[in-house]
Amino acid sequence: MMSVRRRRLRAKEGKNMHLVRRAEEKNCKVRKENDQKRKCVDKIFLFGIMALIFAGAAQSARGRTAKRRNAPEKIICRLVTKTKKI
Repeated sequence: MMSVRRRRLRAKEGKNMHLVRRAEEKNCKVRKENDQKRKCVDKIFLFGIMALIFAGAAQSARGRTAKRRNAPEKIICRLVTKTKKI
């Protein structure tokens, strides 16, 4: 035979299960929405960095020196360290 305490607990669980389930579904929905937002932001950030790299690579106004100065690697370094030319 089950103890009274355990029986009460089980009864309580049965009563509240629908509430628990509803809360879990809501959490799942919210989590999915947040993930989508995060993905969107990540994509925008990625495109921004790529655009900067291409802009730097395309900027070859003064021959060889300009190309070397604006090499994609150096632009990334500048973005990361926020200092002058590396």
